[in-house]
Amino acid sequence: MARNIRNLARGLVPLVAYLLAASAAAQQEPDMPGSLRGHWYQNGQYGKRQCERYLADPEDESAIVGQLRIREHDFDAFSEYGEGNHSRVTAVLRQGADRWQVSELTSIEGDIDHGTPGRSMFRLSDGLLHLSYGDTLRHGDAQTQQASERIYFRCK
Repeated sequence: MARNIRNLARGLVPLVAYLLAASAAAQQEPDMPGSLRGHWYQNGQYGKRQCERYLADPEDESAIVGQLRIREHDFDAFSEYGEGNHSRVTAVLRQGADRWQVSELTSIEGDIDHGTPGRSMFRLSDGLLHLSYGDTLRHGDAQTQQASERIYFRCK
């Protein structure tokens, strides 16, 4: 009987290990590529000044205005008045060498679990980040899609 239990245990150990690994993989959040992570500002004089202010004093709340902060599982876009969109990444699909389509849930200073689904395109070119996204504009019952692109430089 002890021999049967040992044989059973030998067969179960790999099965349990496989199930635990599969469960952990299913619970992992999608990762933003490492090359995108960091602090970015819009490419221009205002962005350059904001980056300098941020580097001089990262605790200065007004220095984050205009910043795009990308982390492992989420990103924030701080608007002109200091608040902004918080986006939790739900999927990352590589589209080429330096191009990714990112699906996200976006909330403006609110409950991210009830955020608005969206899709953005992140593209690196010559050290700059090109961020494209679509907005849905509503006028009464009519909806219109509007595409936007912003170009950012890495603040370091």
